[in-house]
Amino acid sequence: MAEAGSNRGWSFLVVDEGDRQHQGNEGYDDVPSRYYTWDSTVGNHRAPAARDLCVVRDSRGVLGISQIDKVDRTEGEEKTRQRCPECGSTALKGRATVRPVYRCSKCFSEFDRPREQRIEITLYRAHYARSWLAIEGAITAGELEANCYLSHSKQQAIRPVDRAALSTLLASRHVLVGREWWREGGVIEVPEIPAGRQPRTAFGRIGQGEFRRRLLERFGPVCAFTGPQPPDSLHAAHVTPFATDPRHELAGGLLLRADLHSLFDRRLITIDPDLAVRVDPSLRKYRELSRLDGSSLQIDPRDPLLPTLRSLLERRQNGS
Repeated sequence: MAEAGSNRGWSFLVVDEGDRQHQGNEGYDDVPSRYYTWDSTVGNHRAPAARDLCVVRDSRGVLGISQIDKVDRTEGEEKTRQRCPECGSTALKGRATVRPVYRCSKCFSEFDRPREQRIEITLYRAHYARSWLAIEGAITAGELEANCYLSHSKQQAIRPVDRAALSTLLASRHVLVGREWWREGGVIEVPEIPAGRQPRTAFGRIGQGEFRRRLLERFGPVCAFTGPQPPDSLHAAHVTPFATDPRHELAGGLLLRADLHSLFDRRLITIDPDLAVRVDPSLRKYRELSRLDGSSLQIDPRDPLLPTLRSLLERRQNGS
């Protein structure tokens, strides 16, 4: 991805205004998937350059990776820095519910009004939208810290990254980058996926929302396979396929996590009449799914509708 003989990579930290701890600096105008902005008060401010790798992250983890196309530089800009009136530090923390409003992280003095200073800066902006690859959730901030940084200055917004270590970490998460995404001499651009809207005719399931509401009343927010789950993640599943028997039979309804509902509909996860969960052998290489095989259905054995459910499961198993 870099020029011959270069192996440079940088981590860019983006911070939402609500998460910004230190109030000594104004925030930056960033669009994390397109460009990153910083100034000459930031450590390593001169270092990032075109054709370098950039890893964009927030306080939780990596948002995406890309190759820098260009870095704009604007001199003669100004910014306001807020300093501690006692020691002059910019490491100030704003507090929403405590007075005084500010506390200095260096000398620990507290005050309502910081000392303001206007300084001249050079403003930088790295553009990288062309080859942006979103991978939010694949790598946490802690994993990046433990495996990929070439410096231990945690307060720096721009930090050098070991590209080989990053590639290994991404591969362990089955993120398909590596040689197929950054190749010596440049990147392979991600093709644009056709999008838009077109009219179509579809049949909605009348009463599906009410069916789900009643199942939540019956079972609570509990997935029949995995136990308690966030309510928004649960679907109302029909033991007897709705396509063949379009009725909402409460005794034949289960709450299932959305991904497990899809596998249940495809008969890759089944339930035998003894209420044991069975996972198709093709799925047992996935640890979480493998653990479900042979587990008991998460339903109270005293449920008065259980005999009907057993009968419906037996019919489903027999293909009727």
